[in-house]
Amino acid sequence: MIYITGLLFVIICYNLNMRYKNTNYFRNQFKQVKKFKNVPNNLEIINTGSSYAKYGFDYDHTSLKGFNFGLQPQSLSYDFKILKQYTPNLKKDCIILITLPNLVFGLLDYDYDNANTKYYYFLDPKNIIHYSKFKYFIRCKLPILRAKKALRYIIKDVTSDDPCNQSENLMTKEQVERAAFSRVEGWKKQFGLDSTITCNYPEELKNIFLDTTELVAKMVDYCLENDFKPVMIIPPVSKVLNKMLSKKFMHDCLYNNINRSNEKVVPVLDYLYDERFQDYKLYINSDFLNKTGSEKFTKTVINDLEKLGLIGGKQ
Repeated sequence: MIYITGLLFVIICYNLNMRYKNTNYFRNQFKQVKKFKNVPNNLEIINTGSSYAKYGFDYDHTSLKGFNFGLQPQSLSYDFKILKQYTPNLKKDCIILITLPNLVFGLLDYDYDNANTKYYYFLDPKNIIHYSKFKYFIRCKLPILRAKKALRYIIKDVTSDDPCNQSENLMTKEQVERAAFSRVEGWKKQFGLDSTITCNYPEELKNIFLDTTELVAKMVDYCLENDFKPVMIIPPVSKVLNKMLSKKFMHDCLYNNINRSNEKVVPVLDYLYDERFQDYKLYINSDFLNKTGSEKFTKTVINDLEKLGLIGGKQ
């Protein structure tokens, strides 16, 4: 009887697990890592980065063989780990776009372990923070065991969601403004800021700046040592969000840190206030480019790389 009960439990658990993994809710969470199953070889241009990079680069309409390594969210330390892991996939002289948005230097790594879950699907275990085989089994093989309230999606699922394919901003101007306000409030809470207009940083954040600038400098060194072409990229955000971040604030938290990390004086392409990308209609919210915006942005970046002599021929 105990054997039969145990067998029934295993069968039920297995079936529920399969149904849960097939829900849009679960797939939406890990859809972005599927691209790592088939990373091409002989890549000519790639980008590192978090959300701004994930939504910002689209190499499909260029003649360059490129790959977007951006994930949402992603820390600078994981940018470097991924770059190292996929170095064999890059051609000599590959252009490495090191994406450095507004508050990127404020974070070395996320302090909650769930942020590491997506890396269990493709990254070498030795590069995953707090990795364990037990976590791999629970998170990738039997996620039903930690689903809790999410079990309800087996019965009533959400819709399949892929914002990267969204070609226009579905928000009204007022909704974009609320999204920008929410983004800023989130940053203030995350980084312990009183304001994004004044520049009163907590001591802890200043210490993180030291670590992250050193890390970016090491990324540049690594690229040069491997005969790659590193370029620092400051992606754009809409005018709606830019108005909530003073230029003095951005100078202190972004531009100063870029200067500190750029000891080798590699090219820096700055699009933060570029008039071509201030219109909120190019974004899915206030700061993540939609498909129309990403195609325009990628083409602009490649044109500027040509002007710098880093790419030959027209794209």
